[in-house]
Amino acid sequence: MRADWVEGKPTREATGHLLSVFRTASDEDACAAVAAALNEGVSPASIWDAVLGSAGELLMRRPGIISLHAVTSANALRYSYGTSDHAMVRLMLLLQNAAFLPLFRAAAGKELSEARVDQLEAVGRGEGGCGGDLCGGGTRPPRRCPQGAGLSEWRRRSGGADGGSAAAGVPQGNDAHDYKFSSAVIRGLLQLLAGMAESVSGDELVLPAGERGEG
Repeated sequence: MRADWVEGKPTREATGHLLSVFRTASDEDACAAVAAALNEGVSPASIWDAVLGSAGELLMRRPGIISLHAVTSANALRYSYGTSDHAMVRLMLLLQNAAFLPLFRAAAGKELSEARVDQLEAVGRGEGGCGGDLCGGGTRPPRRCPQGAGLSEWRRRSGGADGGSAAAGVPQGNDAHDYKFSSAVIRGLLQLLAGMAESVSGDELVLPAGERGEG
């Protein structure tokens, strides 16, 4: 590995190429592609973009507990990379993450959708949606997006008590600093995760009984 591998140049092309590699390559070939990119002077930041993007793409292609852990593992290794001051440790973390992606892809199964994270397009403002740079273009509303925008279907599926209205206590729009979640929202998340785990293991998971207060 070239001595100055940490000082490469960020390139969009390298990120796109590695996304393509991670979709089909073996774990060894994925590591070789990352090593080649670093030796060609590609910035590690561009490689991490591909790693994190690929993990998120796998969750799009096959939602489930396995692909979810592709995301959490990539996030954890990226955090470790950013907090380490040892060059060899950082290099090994990057290469290990590159190897994990094909392994997670194989474990997720063969029935993967054709979703591509680098082919996502912005959508216009629709019914119940909010404007702004995170919601498909336009200008951001001066205060906040509509209460519960985009949450109604999730609330219905997760058994929310309000039947699809704004999630009580969930931060809305520009109030994202106020992290107060109701027990109904927490129950819904736990039920969603339990269902994902059940779909993989085939075993029914039962949430513990007991009082569930606010907070």
